[in-house]
Amino acid sequence: MTILLALSVYLVAILIVTSVDYCLVRRFIPPLGFVFLLMYGVTYGLGLALWRLDPSSLFGYGSVSTVGALDFLLTNFALGILSLATAYAICRFFLIRLQKPLPQKTFIQLVSPHREILSALSYILIVLGVVALTCMSLLGLFARSADLQAQVLQSSLLAKLIVGTSIISRLVPVGFLLIPFAWKYWSIYNRGLICLLLSLWQIIAFTSGSRGLILGLPVYLLVGSLCWQKIAPRRLIIGILVGAVLFLPLAEHLRVHREGNQSIPDLKRSFETFQIGKQLMGTSHEFYLALSPSNCMHDLSRQLADDPKAAMILQKGVKSFSDETLERWHVVGLYDNCANRSLSLRRFEGFSRLPLGLIPSTFYPDSPSLFDGQELSQHLSQTLDLKPGEISHATISLFSDSWWRWSWPGLVFAPAFIGALLAGFQSLFSWMLSKNMLYGYYAQLLVVTLICTWINNTFLTMIWYLFWDFPKAWVELILLSIILSGLRLTVRPFRSS
Repeated sequence: MTILLALSVYLVAILIVTSVDYCLVRRFIPPLGFVFLLMYGVTYGLGLALWRLDPSSLFGYGSVSTVGALDFLLTNFALGILSLATAYAICRFFLIRLQKPLPQKTFIQLVSPHREILSALSYILIVLGVVALTCMSLLGLFARSADLQAQVLQSSLLAKLIVGTSIISRLVPVGFLLIPFAWKYWSIYNRGLICLLLSLWQIIAFTSGSRGLILGLPVYLLVGSLCWQKIAPRRLIIGILVGAVLFLPLAEHLRVHREGNQSIPDLKRSFETFQIGKQLMGTSHEFYLALSPSNCMHDLSRQLADDPKAAMILQKGVKSFSDETLERWHVVGLYDNCANRSLSLRRFEGFSRLPLGLIPSTFYPDSPSLFDGQELSQHLSQTLDLKPGEISHATISLFSDSWWRWSWPGLVFAPAFIGALLAGFQSLFSWMLSKNMLYGYYAQLLVVTLICTWINNTFLTMIWYLFWDFPKAWVELILLSIILSGLRLTVRPFRSS
């Protein structure tokens, strides 16, 4: 019932943002609010629903505490996504009336006059992307250890440059999106070189074990084909569904290969619904935030009744026993810690990091980090005494962060604030389309790069995305376009033979 309610609310939210930006959607121009909600649904929402359908977990949590926590997260998702969509639609409704109407043309008709510069831009971005990905692999930036990655970033200027310029996460996806448009303007030689570079990209992506990099190329090619009207929406949906069926087992295999399967022996299967759900969510550790003390107390009493030896383990502590007791300890220990913990509201904790947190550490070494998801996940780990492997590379979603800050009112006002910001940015992009078509078009392409980005992040991290990461990539594209135009690289190499 909770899944159906969340699904219904999510569909209503999609309809709300689609209706207010229908003038963009029908021209195959991707609005920021629509893409944001779409990706939140197919990653976080779908992942949470899959986990709820199979409420298992690594330590065999009891049905009462597990189902209660997942239902709580689904309720947060439904309320938060509806607040975000409503605020976005209201702000867009009024801002649209202050803008000059766009020409009645489709995406491809609007940018066709700029086909030469766009063809060159796609080509250059793909070349830069493969070079950057190769360097990342050689430098060790794909290491699973967060400490090792931090060491590489601190010691290598090249690593800082690659990560700081968002070549892989923002610029290269724009090159992929442009391929269906630019293909016919490239010579046979350039087409062959592009195919070679894309093959090399996928090979490096597979060896790195990065599921996002592996999935990104085909997804961006499909979405680009839709934007450029090279493929019907129905075929795109079928392609995505078929690709998901093929990719999800592969993603789980990569997870086991990279991280090791630390689950109990009965759960060591290559494909598990709840594990796939966790991977899609990207913020599964907020499950520990949603555990109810009363439900955990209920499950602890049941566990002690079913396993009398567990009471002795709980009383003396796991260190007094052999390794065979570890599984029992994780079950009864987590229940006991959850039943006795108290989490206070965080309210405006961390807001003092603004606005200095928006300044890159390259320019200001003491710049505070706005990526607070890892800190919050670590705090949850400490309150429940979880083993370290359960908390690495973790964050929590915008909705759980909002609830932890301001309880239920936070689920209304915090997502609504983000929705209003999204509406403001989309209105800026639409205004730019009417003033400078090419630069406005770059912004709309960057909107699509959210497809393979974990947008479900904390409130402060979302501020960082909107006020630094996104504008930075936009400026980089504009500067690169100006350089290409100045060097006149579009004259010969990119014309079709």
